[in-house]
Amino acid sequence: MKADDCTIGDYDRKVIRKQADLLLRRASAYGRFPTPIHDLVKAAELEVETELSFDEQGIGELYRSLPNDQKLNIEVLKKAIGKVEGILHREDKTIFIDKTLHKSRQKFLTLHEVGHHDLPWQKSSFKILEDSEGELDESTRDQFEREANCFASDVWFQLDTFTSDARDTDFGIGPPIKLLTKRYGTSCYSTLRRYVNVYGRASALVVCDVDQNTTGSLSVRRTLESSEFRQQLGSFTLPARLGPESFFYRNVPTNKFRMPTPWMLERQGHRPVACMVEAYNSTKQIFFLVYPARSNGIAISS
Repeated sequence: MKADDCTIGDYDRKVIRKQADLLLRRASAYGRFPTPIHDLVKAAELEVETELSFDEQGIGELYRSLPNDQKLNIEVLKKAIGKVEGILHREDKTIFIDKTLHKSRQKFLTLHEVGHHDLPWQKSSFKILEDSEGELDESTRDQFEREANCFASDVWFQLDTFTSDARDTDFGIGPPIKLLTKRYGTSCYSTLRRYVNVYGRASALVVCDVDQNTTGSLSVRRTLESSEFRQQLGSFTLPARLGPESFFYRNVPTNKFRMPTPWMLERQGHRPVACMVEAYNSTKQIFFLVYPARSNGIAISS
C-alpha cells in the first residue's frame, strides 16, 4: 500500500495555498477550464520538455544537451533511471517529464515540479545546497515532496473553485467522474482524492490497482478519509490485498459504475457502522467511495 504523500501541518497548508493563489493569479487561470497548465508553467518562468525518454539513452541525451557549466552530476542522473518521472533543472529553468506517462500524470508532475520551483523556501534551500554541494536530509526531502504535491493539487483544482463545484453536485462517485474530471482536465484518481477531502461529508476512498498478472484478489493502493470521516468513525484501514471473500472484491463493477451497496464497517473496540459503497472501474484502477448510511442525517450503527 502506498504511503501517505500529501499530509502537512495546518500552517504549511495555509502558506502553500497562498503561493498557489499567487501563481493562479499571475497566470490569470481562475475560471479557465480545463486548468491551463501551459500558462501556469509560463507564469512560473519555466519551460517543459516532454521529448525526453527516461531510459538510459534519454538520460544520456539530457546530460549531453546541457551547457558545460550547467551539467547535472551524471551519477545523479543515472540514479533517476527507472525511479523518477520528472526532473526540475533549476538553472536552466526547465522541467523534464517522462513522455511515456499518461497525459494526466504528466500534468500533475509538471505542477509538482513547478511547486519545487515556486515555493520560496524550497527555492532558497536548493540554492544554498547547490552553492555548498550538499544534499537534503531524508525528512526534509519527504516534507518538500508533500508540499509540492499539495501545491500541485491546489493549483490544478484552482483552490476553492473546485470545492464550490463539487458541493454543487449530488454526493456520489458519479458526478466527480462524469463532470469534474472533464471540467478541470484532471485524472479520476486526483479528482476523487480532492473530492473526498473537500466535499464536507464523512467519506473514505479506497483505491485498488488492477494487476493483470494476478487473479483472485485486489491490490489496495491507498485508502484515505475526509476529516469528517475520521472525526465520526476513526481511521479506515484495509489489508494490502483483498481476496474473493472480501466485500470489495465481490463488488467490483462489471461495467463502469456500481450503484450504492450496503456494507458494515467493522471497527476494533466499537460497534460496526452501516455504510454505503459506490464503485467506479477505470480498467486500470478501481475506486470505492465509502460513506455512512444515513437516517435523518444520522449515521446508523448496529
